[in-house]
Amino acid sequence: MAGTVAKASPWPNLLSLSRAIIAPLFFWTIKEQLITAFIILTAWAIFSDFLDGFLARKLNSITKAGKMIDPVADKLCVIAAALALTIYDDLPRILLFFIIARDILILLFGLMITRSAKIIPVSNWIGKATVTALSIALLIYAFKISKFYDPAYWVVILFVIASSISYLSNAVRIIKNKSE
Repeated sequence: MAGTVAKASPWPNLLSLSRAIIAPLFFWTIKEQLITAFIILTAWAIFSDFLDGFLARKLNSITKAGKMIDPVADKLCVIAAALALTIYDDLPRILLFFIIARDILILLFGLMITRSAKIIPVSNWIGKATVTALSIALLIYAFKISKFYDPAYWVVILFVIASSISYLSNAVRIIKNKSE
């Protein structure tokens, strides 16, 4: 019918919410060294992250809520795993600091953009690559593959710095364009 608006599917947002809900379980599985449960959670987080984006595009269900829930869910999972790996395993504190600092900066940049430009920013390719690098590094530390600790550490540091610069420059550009 003309003039009707298609209702967005709830599935993409529900998949994102499922990641937010399981985030504390990452901490628990690492603390208790429940490797099988950790693998299952990691597989679900990766699969649901891919699937929610795919379904949102395929079902034309990209929503403001989804643009906020998806990256927050990702950050909660990463921070929960990183915090547990720092407390109970070998993840260096400085790496945890970089991960949390990046996420705080992204949150602040996002709030600045949302307030001034009235849009919800979305992640870019460097941000997605950073989350992938973080996930791989966290798996390396979780499975205690010590020969890859140093490369994983430096790759994460480089990606965190690059994505932080990218998000900052994007925020400045959007705010500047909006004010012109």
